[in-house]
Amino acid sequence: MSNQIKKILRMIRRIGIACAAVVFFLLLLGAMYQSGSMFMDSRKFPPPGEMVDIGGHSLHMITTGDGPYTIVLEAGSGGTSLDWSRVQPELSEFARVFSYDRAGMGWSEPGTEPRTSQQIATDLHALLSKSNVEPPYILVGHSFGGLNVRMFAAEYPDEVAGLVLIDSIHEDFFERMPEGTREGTAAQLKMLSMGHTFSFTGIPRIFFPPLATQGLPPETQAAVNALGFHPKTYKTIYEEATVFEDSANQVRHDTRFDQDLPLLVLSRSVSEQWPANANPEKIWSELQTDLTKISNNSKQIVVEDCGHYIHIEKPAIVVQAIKDFIEKIDH
Repeated sequence: MSNQIKKILRMIRRIGIACAAVVFFLLLLGAMYQSGSMFMDSRKFPPPGEMVDIGGHSLHMITTGDGPYTIVLEAGSGGTSLDWSRVQPELSEFARVFSYDRAGMGWSEPGTEPRTSQQIATDLHALLSKSNVEPPYILVGHSFGGLNVRMFAAEYPDEVAGLVLIDSIHEDFFERMPEGTREGTAAQLKMLSMGHTFSFTGIPRIFFPPLATQGLPPETQAAVNALGFHPKTYKTIYEEATVFEDSANQVRHDTRFDQDLPLLVLSRSVSEQWPANANPEKIWSELQTDLTKISNNSKQIVVEDCGHYIHIEKPAIVVQAIKDFIEKIDH
């Protein structure tokens, strides 16, 4: 090998080492930025509710109001207890209201895996018991949360007085959705996986929006956005999404659900943004109607001029619908 070639190879190696050093330094700076930001966020946004140890990990919950029923609020994928900030105060005028963060979300610590609906229902029941939040429960689930409250109702039927599904996902949705939508969902899972992998470096915080529900009051939104940059948020959303089919099968094959349980289904009227060649909105609408068939005592309300987050976009309608629902149960 000539001296000239050796010199070129040495130069390439030095350039490679220098580039690696620069990348390492930038990642180190990013990690320091992420760590410092998380520390500042924890000081600026302490848990607004209580932390309760359910055995191995602690969950965050908020209870307000009083009444003969306890309304239990279960957020959708990526949601927290603060998702309900536009409805919980008003619901508290006629009932005890309980919202919480699932394990790994919001202020709650990561919990037992896999994060299926059955495990989530088990955690929720343990939290209610440990907190002395007594039944009868009116379970309210949004989106993915709908599967979780249905699982809870099947597991603990004697404690549930009614079920409210807010634009809840149906267990058959992913089986029936167009191929293009499947591809989009797979791409989202990859992004979540990458987000979790690199979240400690601060890259998602610098270049991407938070994994957080939007449309909340400003002071609440700031806290939710801060929580949306936490590494455990990426991890938990990814874990829940990867075992969705397991959750769907758990709900689909559970025969303990009370088919006479009072049920209210609130559905959107405005289409979500889907790929132009794979819009499953018609399927979603059909499955909303199918949700009413899980009970012989059901009612559906299609909320006009409203998208997926009905409790955020039209909180007054949700509050009134739940109030009327409870009054009907009493009579």
